[in-house]
Amino acid sequence: MLRDLKNFIGIFRTGLVLVFFGLITWVVSAKPAAADTLDRAQAAYQSGSYEEASTLYLQHVEGAGPANASVFHNLGLAFDRQKELGAAVASYLRALQLQPRQGDFQYNLHFLLGKATDKLDGNFPQPFPAQLLLSRWASERELFYTTLAVFMLAMASLSYAWLRTRFRVGSLGAGGLFLVLALYGGFSLIYKLRYTPDQGAVAVPKLEAYSGPTQSVVIFELHAGAPLQILEKSGEWVKIELSDQKRGWVRASGIASFGSEHVILPTNLSSKS
Repeated sequence: MLRDLKNFIGIFRTGLVLVFFGLITWVVSAKPAAADTLDRAQAAYQSGSYEEASTLYLQHVEGAGPANASVFHNLGLAFDRQKELGAAVASYLRALQLQPRQGDFQYNLHFLLGKATDKLDGNFPQPFPAQLLLSRWASERELFYTTLAVFMLAMASLSYAWLRTRFRVGSLGAGGLFLVLALYGGFSLIYKLRYTPDQGAVAVPKLEAYSGPTQSVVIFELHAGAPLQILEKSGEWVKIELSDQKRGWVRASGIASFGSEHVILPTNLSSKS
């Protein structure tokens, strides 16, 4: 019995070591935050230099700094102060993708959308499998650590069932349940990281949406601040979808988007960075 307990502790300790090195890899894989740039951006905002603040925040964002919801929220505040409605909405949408349940982000986005001509919201249609996942309600960090904790519980339960005959059936059942939950959390995290569509907003006074990636047939018009999600890219064109399920192709130069991989901004804004 003592030997079995020692074996169990050894296996559990090995799992903790592997998890520790996994966490180290997760942390160091991201580029260090440009703290100096962010400090200067905050100082510029506090002093009322909103254009300088947005320039510095954009330098951080476009320089592939770690995705930080607070940075995008602050960038949205700076754009809002400059009357850049579309860029501000796009910033808040990205902040909410990173921290979906943040009340301040939700309030500020709702307030800005109330200023827009097109009465749309940021609740975009989702494919059926995505509706079953936790991606829309949990942050990447929450999904990662929750999945990790549940996976460790699964390994502990299955290890106990393998080492001890007593309560084996219960341990196997608990281990199987925890393993299923860990897979569920893992799929949610992968979808959020890899397959969640980029979101943005119209950043010009008026933007025409066409039936295809050419100036063919205009099917509807949008105005500054209208929120959208990006379904596809083709050269200088992007296929968008609205919260009312309308779809169309628009010129990328007319929108602002802070996607997980690419930043799209009109020339007058991107030239600041």
